[in-house]
Amino acid sequence: MAWQMQANAQDGYKIVGVMEDVSDGKLTLTAETKTIGETEIKDGKFVFTGKVEGVVHAAIWTADKEQVASLMLENKNYKIKDGGEISGGGEAQVIYDQFNDLNLTLARERQALEEEYRQADAEGDINATKQIDARFQVFLTEMQVKELQLLMKYSDTYVAAYIVASTMLDIDYAKLDERYNLLGSNAKATFWGKAIAEQLERYKQLEVGGTAPDFKLPSNDVGVVTLYGTKADLKIVNFWASWSPQCRQENVNLLRIYQQYRPKGVAIISISLDDNKAEWQKAIGIDGMIWENASDLKGQNSEIMLQYALKGIPYTYVMDENNVILAKGLRGEALYKKIGELLGK
Repeated sequence: MAWQMQANAQDGYKIVGVMEDVSDGKLTLTAETKTIGETEIKDGKFVFTGKVEGVVHAAIWTADKEQVASLMLENKNYKIKDGGEISGGGEAQVIYDQFNDLNLTLARERQALEEEYRQADAEGDINATKQIDARFQVFLTEMQVKELQLLMKYSDTYVAAYIVASTMLDIDYAKLDERYNLLGSNAKATFWGKAIAEQLERYKQLEVGGTAPDFKLPSNDVGVVTLYGTKADLKIVNFWASWSPQCRQENVNLLRIYQQYRPKGVAIISISLDDNKAEWQKAIGIDGMIWENASDLKGQNSEIMLQYALKGIPYTYVMDENNVILAKGLRGEALYKKIGELLGK
């Protein structure tokens, strides 16, 4: 009975903020990509109240989409100070703080070493810059080991699933699969555990042997370009942008491939991550890109970056007539040779 009375005493959450570094205005509270509360901050003070089921990762945002704080929200009391410093909460917040402490330590060390690096570089001390790079790599490895230890310790928690999910777009299939397999069944059943599983399926589809997903993007002239609607024995899909020197250089190689192998059934689709139509079309003309060109002109906010798990450009996929991926990540001479091999030349 005593336990039941204590449980009923905290029927929801209360977040009290005292933050002089945040301007007056509207604040929004989100949890797992959904808005769950709104309030006003005045004279550096604000309050959110409500109720959640279990633990959810929550964040507080200004009207300008700047994040004020990030927390593991339960039906507990929280206090937030300048810099997003959080006190209160439950066990999930305690676990989350341990991961945040590692990130803060890494950020501080990175900043200190970057300052040392700039000074050594300005003095032309090559040996010193190499030593600083080496020190940072050692420190980074140490932090990664400590994070792995925490993930293993709290492997079946909501927090662990969130931590793994927070970097899932920055690492490859093998690394994400390894981290996902550290999680327990309860963690995998959470919102973030399911998000990781979906991302792994997306990655798996993009491995050699998988079937590439279709896309539908505006052409550089009139109409649309689709992968599945492009008929060819070999399809080269190249992601690029007019502002990238490496991409512009790769366009030279693609032109060589296109001129030589177009009669053999090769098609190229170049998908730009530009957001400036004039610059995009200018580059198409200068580089002699006489094949299909497409872009939604959303820059690096384009949905296709997520769809194709892009982490950098230029990046190329090679598919057969049925859109099965035969090779990926090749460019320059390696791509040229691979196309020749696939065509039996």
